[in-house]
Amino acid sequence: MTVQEQIRIAGEKDTGTKTLTTSTIRLEFNIGLYVDKFKARDSLLRVLHKLALVDTTVYVKSYFSEEVWKDDRSFPSGEKFATEFRMRKEVSNSGYIIMYVYTTIVHHREWKDIKFSEPVLNHLKKNHVFAYVDEYEAKKVGSPGCISKIHPKLVNIPNLKEAVMNGVRMVKCDEKEVENWKGKHNHMDESTNAVPFFAMFVQTKRWGQPPKRTEATVIVIQCAAEDTAYLKTLLAAAYEQKLIKEGVFLPQGLWKMVSPEFYKHQLQLHNEYVKSVVALAIIGLHKDAMWEYIKLNGEEMTLEHYLNHRQPHIESVQETKQTKENGRWLVITTKENMAKAIKFFDYTLPVIYQEYINTESRMMGYEHPVRARASGNKTVGSYASVLQQNHPPPTSYLQAAAYQQHDQSPITRPNKRIMVDTSPETYEKKNYEEEPKESVQKTPQQQQDNLYQL
Repeated sequence: MTVQEQIRIAGEKDTGTKTLTTSTIRLEFNIGLYVDKFKARDSLLRVLHKLALVDTTVYVKSYFSEEVWKDDRSFPSGEKFATEFRMRKEVSNSGYIIMYVYTTIVHHREWKDIKFSEPVLNHLKKNHVFAYVDEYEAKKVGSPGCISKIHPKLVNIPNLKEAVMNGVRMVKCDEKEVENWKGKHNHMDESTNAVPFFAMFVQTKRWGQPPKRTEATVIVIQCAAEDTAYLKTLLAAAYEQKLIKEGVFLPQGLWKMVSPEFYKHQLQLHNEYVKSVVALAIIGLHKDAMWEYIKLNGEEMTLEHYLNHRQPHIESVQETKQTKENGRWLVITTKENMAKAIKFFDYTLPVIYQEYINTESRMMGYEHPVRARASGNKTVGSYASVLQQNHPPPTSYLQAAAYQQHDQSPITRPNKRIMVDTSPETYEKKNYEEEPKESVQKTPQQQQDNLYQL
């Protein structure tokens, strides 16, 4: 189908209507220490004005009714404002105040495009405001902990979340926090656990003060505050029973449960792991082939389970954006196990693939998965090498002057010559250092006089 035909079909389907999206936004106004008065209504209106600069269709909708507000004059105030926008105030032990305001907006453009536009982002940064899409029904947000020993840039968050959910759902745990949560939410099924909504994202954890501060970029788990103790207990039990094999779970408050040194050591171990991780790319592995069953040593399992859980030299196999197109996957391993992983994909996997994987589950054009070679234009690369040999860079001032006829850029002059004493007596002296000259402290008047002399 040509581009013109695609445009024609899109024009036939175009009805001239715009798709509007409703989003509940949580605004966190970081007021500061010991502030007596904060104008929440004016602060919210200023944020909405910036949103309207990017998306002119933006207006505010009531959370409790169908009422909408499209201008400042009809905007609620007083007690109605506090009720409609579900204001909540939090004060830390040090007196730092954060005001939470929840607003439901209707918009046409995507929220991320609105939020990260220049006028909105600059206003949020300048006024210390954080804006998020609220997924917890205006409840307080907490974190049961984080997951370490997973590379933050090579992880597939949806797959990791699915593995965590399966482990939490199947773990057996009779702790008080679990029983209380199930009783509150009327969960009577004892065979599985209910999994409350949670989010996973990459965040940097810091411990200590400079210059001895330790920083580690880990996978943070976030959920509603009322679900934190329940989810934290189930996660700890699931990792202890090895129902979740991805990474290491570091529960919130670990430094209080064990010691600050132990928590810092765990962050350092994570950084060492991240430095040791390497990724190998393979192509030709169809996604359906991962769910084909293979039989090894009398045991039947899927190819996905075999690669992710039965190969000690493979950390994980992650999907990419090209998995559907050409079967491209990333094999996560370490520098120490890289040679074994390469040998496995070059020799062992092709044999297993040919014997157990059906033809319908194979990628067209590939008899078996192969390691992806380094990409690049070999013709241009070889030409660049020849060009470098035929035209080496100038090594002297005279050559640079000759190049000046073809290149009008300024000539880099050679460094000034430094006279070096090469007598035998000099080389016999070890750790020779010139004695520093005594610096004379000048008075402010002398410094001012020298400035005028210049």
